[in-house]
Amino acid sequence: MRLTKSSFFCSYQSVYLIFLTILGVVIALASLFLKSKGKAIGARPDYIACESILTKTELEFFKALNSILKKSEVLVCKVRQADIIKPNCNRSEPIYRTLFNKISQKHVDFVICDALTFKPLAIVELNDNSHKRKDRAKRDQQLRESLSKTDVKLFEMKAEFSYEPKQILKAIYGDANDSDTQKANEYQPK
Repeated sequence: MRLTKSSFFCSYQSVYLIFLTILGVVIALASLFLKSKGKAIGARPDYIACESILTKTELEFFKALNSILKKSEVLVCKVRQADIIKPNCNRSEPIYRTLFNKISQKHVDFVICDALTFKPLAIVELNDNSHKRKDRAKRDQQLRESLSKTDVKLFEMKAEFSYEPKQILKAIYGDANDSDTQKANEYQPK
């Protein structure tokens, strides 16, 4: 069989078209693979929103504690220690980073702040059974030592299923009879 010039070009064009088609399919498949590598179709997302930033126990305590605060105070939760206290040295000093690292990755449960300035007045830690672990006991001791030379008070309360606002009132304010703190009667625990 003799190959003519026109049949040669037809044959060459067919091979060329087949090659381009295969190349296109390979590129499309590679593109799909790379796009879906981190996100497979129907895969779960990396993050979802939490139902609450507080556990049920913390939420009950928050409600009780918030009910007895003075009008001049506000309650904040899950606050980083480094937002409450700071190293007593310049950032340029070598010890600064060591001191800052001790507090920068740790949080406290609740902070009572001045309502106008948000100056931290007191920290309230809700201690459950996890505070009996060695690592937690060490962290609690570090917090006590860090706060000992500041004017921020630390109150450690035992975690319970429900809370009596009058007991919290007495633990934080003592036997103060300030009418500003007598909102404890308004709170009704579950």
